[in-house]
Amino acid sequence: LLVIGYKSSCCMEGPGQFEGMTTSGSYDQVRISNIPRYKKVDSVEVSADSNWVVDYEFNDPQNAGRDFSGNNYHAVLADGEVTIDSGLAYFDGSSGLRLAEGKNIRLGDFVVEARVYPENVSGFRNILVTEPPGYGPDGWIFRFENGSLSFYVRDADWNSDWKSVSVDNIQTNQWYDLRVECTSKSVRLFLN
Repeated sequence: LLVIGYKSSCCMEGPGQFEGMTTSGSYDQVRISNIPRYKKVDSVEVSADSNWVVDYEFNDPQNAGRDFSGNNYHAVLADGEVTIDSGLAYFDGSSGLRLAEGKNIRLGDFVVEARVYPENVSGFRNILVTEPPGYGPDGWIFRFENGSLSFYVRDADWNSDWKSVSVDNIQTNQWYDLRVECTSKSVRLFLN
């Protein structure tokens, strides 16, 4: 299960203590891709081209939850309302988008990008969750935690608990471009 902005009450045990499990703010886009495979050219590694596996660009109120990647991972509006207007998805703190996870967006090596405008970064605010913690051994979480942006990831094959990276001094009411690159060897978080 991939959840954007909201998680239902089941299966939400995870790293630390959870509270305020919703998002207050807007999203411009959310994109997920497998990390591009690499090819060698004259002994130099060059990233091969790859397409987004899931691509939500909230630019059409009539297409809330539509996947623009062409892979048809269309999301379902959860309980409550998500307002889509003027290229933004506004999350009111009680709802979000969710979709069943397909084989192309399982953990593995992947990239996640999102453009987010948080209106509240207090407590714990999930913005993106897949394979929710407590539901199974694999999963990852993007979330705001008391002014920090944190990314958590775990995999049953790693023989370890959660890996995490974070960035401090997150402010409300401004746009953030987020990107995480996760492989079996490293987790890298980029902000703006």
